[in-house]
Amino acid sequence: MIYLIDFENVSNGGFSGIENLTEKDEIKLFYSEKRSTISIGVHRKLEGSRAKKEYLPIKTGGKNALDFQLVTWLGYMIARNENAEYCIVSNDTGFDYAIDFWEKRGARVMRSADLNGVQMKHMREKLKELLPAASKDEADRIMELISKYKTKQGINNALVKKYGSEDAGVIYKSIRPMLAGKKGK
Repeated sequence: MIYLIDFENVSNGGFSGIENLTEKDEIKLFYSEKRSTISIGVHRKLEGSRAKKEYLPIKTGGKNALDFQLVTWLGYMIARNENAEYCIVSNDTGFDYAIDFWEKRGARVMRSADLNGVQMKHMREKLKELLPAASKDEADRIMELISKYKTKQGINNALVKKYGSEDAGVIYKSIRPMLAGKKGK
């Protein structure tokens, strides 16, 4: 996925979930002199991320200058790679009009307040694909457990407690590929 981050809007909070990005992901960080300071903690996570990164300083001066440049860049990228998935990381609902425009033309574009929100949506969709038919209705509850626990063992224990050993074993085996970023075996 390609993330276009509106740093003026989300600041450091927009990077929540960056540790889960892979080398297949890309970050396009749009910032201006108005907002160009990043915390040391976020900087370390950003630099430690396996995602490709591009920093795009934006010329400001008018209202919504960053927004216009970000949306222009989005259109440019879609023209170059219409099969990619894009996410605008921003709380600004004004982007939803551009997203609607592109979705009507077959592009896959969404908006989220941070990187976690996008990942949770994708994980939920992937989870529904991976789960056995009998457990598909439990996807939201299982997602809550995956989010709540930091280790694979914690997730497994919670599944056993909720579904019993036999069903938990089937569910855990199905979701194991999604847990690569969690600690443990």
